[in-house]
Amino acid sequence: YGVLPRLAAKLGAGWYAPGYSMSLAILSRWPIVRTDSPYMAPWNYLDASGPFNLGFAELSVEGQRVRCCPLWINWEPSESSVPVENATVADILRWELSAPRFSNRRVDEIDGILKALRVQIEDTDEVPLVIGGDFNGYVEPHEPLLAKAGFTDTYRMFHPELDGTNAFTWASPKSNRREFIDYIFSKGAKLRPVASETFHAAWHKPFEFRGRSY
Repeated sequence: YGVLPRLAAKLGAGWYAPGYSMSLAILSRWPIVRTDSPYMAPWNYLDASGPFNLGFAELSVEGQRVRCCPLWINWEPSESSVPVENATVADILRWELSAPRFSNRRVDEIDGILKALRVQIEDTDEVPLVIGGDFNGYVEPHEPLLAKAGFTDTYRMFHPELDGTNAFTWASPKSNRREFIDYIFSKGAKLRPVASETFHAAWHKPFEFRGRSY
């Protein structure tokens, strides 16, 4: 919460970190020429400082415009209870679509986000679009909608099998479960992903990134 502006300040000149709220921000090496908040679910329960679900930033990458959307959607129902043991995709979808605590389910939010970005999605031949962040759920509920809209899951593009060893972005503090709940999806004729990686850090310990400690 609120860490990206401080991180950008520590990185120094040439980094940009507009914040949409305490919960949502983007960190960029390239100038950001426009920002917006195209979608916010009605519940927006956690953060009254601004939009929780989706931000929008248009970057100028050496003259080429690129649109990026940081995302953070509903964490309930909790991933810690998803039926992953011998579960099929249909089992996970059935669980995901069960009655939620809040009025919006994750699948509903993804659908709303894609509708809010309809114009930008139609324009990706000229201006690539990247959607990334905390989906708070397994890829099975999200990927069909995003794939239908023409997006590529960048991590699975390079790592087709999520084996649970390094392919996780959240480790439950109350159990040994490791979950992959954060994704980067991209679409655009002028954009070609060349790598997609995960990096892990522990609470109150330095973050090791490519040989440097932060």
